[in-house]
Amino acid sequence: MNPMAQKCILYARRPVVLGVLRPYLPLMLVARLPLTCVTLLLAPLFFAATAIAEKPRPNIILFYIDDLPQRGLGFREAFFHTPNIDALREWGVEFANSFVTAPVCAVSRASLLTGQQQARHGIGDFDTPLSAEQLDESFFTQLRRAGYKTAYLGKYGVGHPRSHPSELCLPEKWFDLWYGFVQGSSYSQMEDGQKRHITTIMEEKAIAFMENKDNRPFFILMALLEPHGQGGPGGPWNYQDPEFEVPPPAAPAVKPGNMTKEAFDALPDPIRNGRNNQGKKTVEKLDEYMETVRAFTARADLAVGRLLETVERLGLAEDTVVIFTSDNGSMWGAKRLAGKWNLYEESIRVPMIVMDPRLGDRKGVREQLVSNLDIAPTVLTAAGLDVSPALQGHNLLSYIEDEKAPGPDYLFLEHDTGSESDGRPLPRVEGVRTADWKYARYKDTDPAIEELFDLTADPVEEVNLVSSPAHAARLAEMRALFTKAKAEAR
Repeated sequence: MNPMAQKCILYARRPVVLGVLRPYLPLMLVARLPLTCVTLLLAPLFFAATAIAEKPRPNIILFYIDDLPQRGLGFREAFFHTPNIDALREWGVEFANSFVTAPVCAVSRASLLTGQQQARHGIGDFDTPLSAEQLDESFFTQLRRAGYKTAYLGKYGVGHPRSHPSELCLPEKWFDLWYGFVQGSSYSQMEDGQKRHITTIMEEKAIAFMENKDNRPFFILMALLEPHGQGGPGGPWNYQDPEFEVPPPAAPAVKPGNMTKEAFDALPDPIRNGRNNQGKKTVEKLDEYMETVRAFTARADLAVGRLLETVERLGLAEDTVVIFTSDNGSMWGAKRLAGKWNLYEESIRVPMIVMDPRLGDRKGVREQLVSNLDIAPTVLTAAGLDVSPALQGHNLLSYIEDEKAPGPDYLFLEHDTGSESDGRPLPRVEGVRTADWKYARYKDTDPAIEELFDLTADPVEEVNLVSSPAHAARLAEMRALFTKAKAEAR
């Protein structure tokens, strides 16, 4: 082992008591290391891989975090503490233009699991589950049929047993290991009479699953709850791991430059009157809120580090594909808005990192338009399985192999989810995004409210060009593209 890496491990070791003695303790706590140490430690994970064709089917770990916009990682903003994810990005490939097509938990998760747009998979609320037929056709079921052992841990969030069959809302029988939860589950869980942090339990179960070796490759979907759902003091959504201490930030949180009354007043009525408008507390409580987000995100980062450390310890580093992404973004005060539920960049733009050691030293950044629809075909391709034409995404590995490979010219975006909170509805809006332009149309307005943004000149989307005579031709072009993309999404 590299002497510096050894020094980092020794520096980081300390006893950790989490209710029971776990087999990997005392553990190297990557969350307390500087990035240079983390990088040196994780470097052996990502070196010296041979061509995919010469390797057996890889293990696959998908880290699926909750409500994290692209900006919420340490390599983008020094306020955040995510050394393990930062190291994964350094040794893998970051997709800089990664989006979700429907920025709301249940719908976005259904899209990831099916590889389909909301218009095709049909999930448009928080109660309806995927059907048994959809689960049978899912990429994780195909992996299992092909000989993978599969695990789902964490927030599932597609369907609710209060109104639909539990076996579909919590599809345990479709996995070899199931530790999944409905929407809104608590970070605090009781296990053997003890109050424990849900992410700690998830880590233990995932590590034991990897350690229980047989002749099958494994697939783990680690659906981390963090950083979603920060509630009031003492509430179940604000329970933090008592054994985890996040280091102080290297810099203060970056406040959006457009967190102004003028930016808010310029918004369309469905946004100003909808759930994104949470009043003065969005601005007044932002600092407190971001501190909690930072702590939760750092705890999720530690989970990434603990699983990757296990991969290395078990000698599986050269044969394990790792993917990291989020189910949607969050406004975090931009335009004085909170939450997601709209088509603005803060809501739809998410992190996407893929590390496939079989592709050698291909790493860096890719600029193609990619989305959560691409996860299913990417996993199937990595496993050497066929991709059904019913899937609407693309294989991300092709962009890793050839950074100049053409990606899609546009993405269809939709937020068509019915829900109200305190009488404030979620806006119903559809749109299309190209590399440089975005067009949106609000469904419940007459005449239709539209938005047109030049993303190159106006990346924070403050100048709506719909009424600009100079952009009439562009508006017509984007309307036509919207109509085409909407038809294709079905």
